[in-house]
Amino acid sequence: MILTLRHLPLFFLCFAATSCATLFNSRYRRIEIQTSEPCRIEVVGTATQNSKLETQNWQTSDNWVEIQVPRSKSPLLLRVLSADSFARDYRIASKMSSVVWLDVATAPLGGFGLYGILIDRASPKFFTYSGSVYVDLVNDRIYRSAPRPPQRGESRFGWMLPSANVLKVDWSDRETLFGEFNWGFSMFYEHYYRNGTALFLKGGFSMEQQYAKSVFASAGQRHWMGAVYLSYGLGYAKFYRPLYALDYPPPNVLNGIVTREGLGPVLGVGVRLGRHLFFNMDYQNVLLHTGPTVGWGWSSCLAFEVGGRVRLGR
Repeated sequence: MILTLRHLPLFFLCFAATSCATLFNSRYRRIEIQTSEPCRIEVVGTATQNSKLETQNWQTSDNWVEIQVPRSKSPLLLRVLSADSFARDYRIASKMSSVVWLDVATAPLGGFGLYGILIDRASPKFFTYSGSVYVDLVNDRIYRSAPRPPQRGESRFGWMLPSANVLKVDWSDRETLFGEFNWGFSMFYEHYYRNGTALFLKGGFSMEQQYAKSVFASAGQRHWMGAVYLSYGLGYAKFYRPLYALDYPPPNVLNGIVTREGLGPVLGVGVRLGRHLFFNMDYQNVLLHTGPTVGWGWSSCLAFEVGGRVRLGR
């Protein structure tokens, strides 16, 4: 069969709906280990990028360390060596990666998802380990823990795409724009002045969808509570609209622009999806000056965003 352009969408659909773990998971898994006291962590007999079998060593800092181990069906064997006690061995059980559920979700598409599960099952990328564990050396126990919150002095830079904004803007005394979806892009910078709490600056824009678009900026605080955070602050928004969308004026003013801008409170909530990925939702209520006939009025913007971030400091 000859593959033509009209077959390409089906080809990419089939490709994306199969073996999701093999496509999206890396060979190695990062694990955050928190301990009740300073110690050294050893993982014995694991394959590394440089050799087949090797004993890897990590020293905790502030009773915390991040290790990187290869994915495997076998349990991960940790050896913990503290300064004033003997070595203790712990097991971290292997489990199915959550990415495999994408195969299950796409199973109705001609059975491609089931085929992908068979491919993933034969690969180490099918498996994963808990992303964050706590080692209690006092009671000789190990168990899952909440992700370690960002520490004081750390800084992060992030980006969010797409940004679907639902707008309510009063443009005149007889017309209100409501329910427009504008896809955009935003970036932010955050600095943690204490553990789990940061000051942030954020700015972005939305692309034109029909005739509404905007730019926005905000500043405030962000608080982490495990894998979830809450943010609040003050935001600025400016909305643009071509003049011809109002009253269908003569052609000589088609390039005119009507703008509205103002300030208002911003509330946000988000959840960590991985080491660098997260989901964010912002609600911004803005007090706008809508013209001499209406005066001041409240408008709103609701953004649903998926983004990533990287650590800059410490």
